[in-house]
Amino acid sequence: MSPFISGKDLEDRLKSRLKEMGCLIESKEKYDHEFKLDFMLYRLAGFEKPLPISVGVQVTADADDLDKQREFLDVQRRLRPVQKSVYLALDSQLDVEGGGEYAVFVALGACIFDRANRDKRVIGVRILRDFSFEMFDLEENCRVSRSFRVDSDGQQIWLDGRVNYYKRPERFGFIGWDGNPDFWFSRDHVEDPELLEILDNPDIYVSGTPIVFQNGGITREGEKRPTAIRIRLKRP
Repeated sequence: MSPFISGKDLEDRLKSRLKEMGCLIESKEKYDHEFKLDFMLYRLAGFEKPLPISVGVQVTADADDLDKQREFLDVQRRLRPVQKSVYLALDSQLDVEGGGEYAVFVALGACIFDRANRDKRVIGVRILRDFSFEMFDLEENCRVSRSFRVDSDGQQIWLDGRVNYYKRPERFGFIGWDGNPDFWFSRDHVEDPELLEILDNPDIYVSGTPIVFQNGGITREGEKRPTAIRIRLKRP
């Protein structure tokens, strides 16, 4: 079965496969409209007894939709419809009829049974196209995004940071700032001649160099770090 690319098709195929595997799930318009949950998960495949807690899941193919994440987080906090709410972000090229459904099954089990996640009432999970998965913090995601605000002219503000590491032969590095995650950058994103001289000089230790920059968003497929652009030395 070929991978699908988005939205309702993604959600319906996943729910169908989870049911075929033996999971007990339920979908209702009320869950979606009021609670922003695409389905309730009552039992995982292979288990005779119901889950020890109530679990609701939202499925999305847009892992970077921060407005949707904020809305989901807000509804779960205010209404508390279930004991654990899972924001399930699937790669748009994930084949849920050719292995991806098992990655989802394992990830949902980890959300529920892994002790590291026991106290997380709202949790995000990314399932990548290679069937690997990772947990992420929706609250932290939304907090960081607020730092990437724009000014009154609609232009993105400058962020303060520092060069954490720079690989001269490969001409790229990483920038730290007062938040997470770190930024990736290429030499091509530097527009300050003096900073370029520092980066190109093998006798200069560049780590800790103060800079200002703007957020260019995710520019490389499969990467979690955003790209820093318009990078300049920070001057008094």
